[in-house]
Amino acid sequence: MPPKAVGTVSTYHPSVGLSVLGPGGVFTDMPVLPPARGETVADLRAAADSIESFCRRLSPLLVGSLTLQCENRLVAEEIAQEALARAWERWDVVSLMSSPDGWTYRVAFNLAKSHYRRRQAEKRAMDRLESGDPGPSDLDP
Repeated sequence: MPPKAVGTVSTYHPSVGLSVLGPGGVFTDMPVLPPARGETVADLRAAADSIESFCRRLSPLLVGSLTLQCENRLVAEEIAQEALARAWERWDVVSLMSSPDGWTYRVAFNLAKSHYRRRQAEKRAMDRLESGDPGPSDLDP
């Protein structure tokens, strides 16, 4: 049996969704709405929001939620744009999920967490540099 191409759907399970072969041959479960009787995945795709209307509808809501989380509207707008760009990149899969909004919110809040972790690490590094304390790379072996 020839290997499957990355991104191909291998199985569908009603309680889990699609099992998609990802990079490195790892399967990823992606929850989707199960088709109703007589309804095909193509029908679901046709009924899903277009990516443009999805972004127009979700963007202000996402920015508002992230502004409360980040306490900085500019950072919130940047993170929201990145989350929506990632949804756009994967729209063929995201549009079939049971909650594309939820997926996009999760991506956005994960990006916000990463942003603040990175900022904290940068601040610690700057504090070490200003105080003259040796950093991990400055220590003798």
